[in-house]
Amino acid sequence: MSAETEPAVTPPAAPAPGGKYVYCIIETRDSRSFGPIGIGGRGDDVYTVHYDGMAAVISNTPIMVYDRTRENVFAHEQVNETVMREFTVLPMAFGVLFRTEHDIIELMRGTYDALRDVLVKVQGKVEFGLKVNWDRERMIL
Repeated sequence: MSAETEPAVTPPAAPAPGGKYVYCIIETRDSRSFGPIGIGGRGDDVYTVHYDGMAAVISNTPIMVYDRTRENVFAHEQVNETVMREFTVLPMAFGVLFRTEHDIIELMRGTYDALRDVLVKVQGKVEFGLKVNWDRERMIL
């Protein structure tokens, strides 16, 4: 078979480079694992990365933009709710990714005072969302 008649072989796509998805920040010096509940449906373990009494709750993930699908948003919230059973959480916005654990530690180092201040202020508090629907015609002014 000549090179001209051989079928073209497409190499498999390279996997997306790995990163770290950040769910929230908590106060703890203890290393923790919260189980295989990470975003993306791969069963990635959710665990802590530490800096000076503070920890980011993270999981491994491909570096990608996560769509705000019901499944992805639910996974993000489920991790925060799981962690909230034991800790006061400072939730991160949906879709926050870093390339390395070192990058996350540098974030905590650079914003340490502000993060500690907010953690003190939210201690013992819970966040709720409220949606109000009303019929303009029925409102009494």
